[in-house]
Amino acid sequence: FLRAYFYFDLVKWFGKVPIFTKSVSPTEALSIGRSSVSEVYDLIISDLDFAAKNLPDSYGSTDRGRATAFAAKGILARVYLMRSGPKLHPDGPCLASNEYAKALTLLNEIISSNKFSLLPSYAKVFDYDSENNAEIVWDLQYITGGKGAGAYFPTEYYDEAWGRANLTFAGGNPGDGPKRISNEFLASYDSTDLRLEPTFQLDYKDAAGNTVDAQFYDKFMNKAKAGADRFDWAINYPVLRYADILMMKAECILQGASGTQTEVDGIVNSIRARAGLKPVSSVNLNMLLDERRKEFAGENLRWEDLVRTGKVVEVINAWRAKEDTGNKVQPMKNEFIIYPIPQDQLDVKKGLYTQNPGYL
Repeated sequence: FLRAYFYFDLVKWFGKVPIFTKSVSPTEALSIGRSSVSEVYDLIISDLDFAAKNLPDSYGSTDRGRATAFAAKGILARVYLMRSGPKLHPDGPCLASNEYAKALTLLNEIISSNKFSLLPSYAKVFDYDSENNAEIVWDLQYITGGKGAGAYFPTEYYDEAWGRANLTFAGGNPGDGPKRISNEFLASYDSTDLRLEPTFQLDYKDAAGNTVDAQFYDKFMNKAKAGADRFDWAINYPVLRYADILMMKAECILQGASGTQTEVDGIVNSIRARAGLKPVSSVNLNMLLDERRKEFAGENLRWEDLVRTGKVVEVINAWRAKEDTGNKVQPMKNEFIIYPIPQDQLDVKKGLYTQNPGYL
């Protein structure tokens, strides 16, 4: 499971990568070049299929957090969705394979197990006192208390000045590098959306009592639950939520897998109902992506959503035209769907790897 999970990240980031299925010596490694994206996917799918058939459905409390059969099926569904996307880059992660039916079968198996459900409260999904709840299919476990097993990821979300005013330790994004939420994104929310308050911090009081304008994610932060330092948050990281399982099913149907528009609308409206929003009808792919953007804000799924639906160039450039007033972001191109190969890897042995197209 873990090998497949990590290789799926690698193929999404870099396209072709070398395949290692056993330990090799440094000398042997120097003769192993990059395998094709299709070959990397063969390994990923084989591993996840094996994991889904051999992992248990659940664990006791002492092994909580280990991957289950349902986690393997959910990640494999993501793999099929990504492979099925339009091939915009010759070595990118999308192969136009049209495997939406395969993904749907796996998602339906998770749904029909009746082991997961949407929580009535969106905020409760991310509550420190509600971890491992019915909506979590698989998450990364963290505990606090100076044991070296706390989380760092919440620190990457907040501004350093907020941390200094509200926490007993330093950390966060410095003043010259805040990760500010885009105005366009915030404006896309209905003012009555119950996901707004649990997801964003929009201002705060500094140490002097002054109101500071701020826009950052605080979905995973609870000042009262902060640990000993910025590396010691106790909150788990949700990799796969039941809401995602449902919405991926809707995506499969919209992309041509078996199902009805009524099913798609029902899934999206179940998500909207929890957010306190009115139902919609005739949901299309763009509407689904907009709803996913709000539902999974700060959970690092947006880029993958845009890549696998073939909308990444269009959407990023439209956002850039509205938000990048300082002209700091390059125009998005198909070549940028994957990253450049790091120079230190190219330097290991001349000619072993070649740089991805679009990069020097």
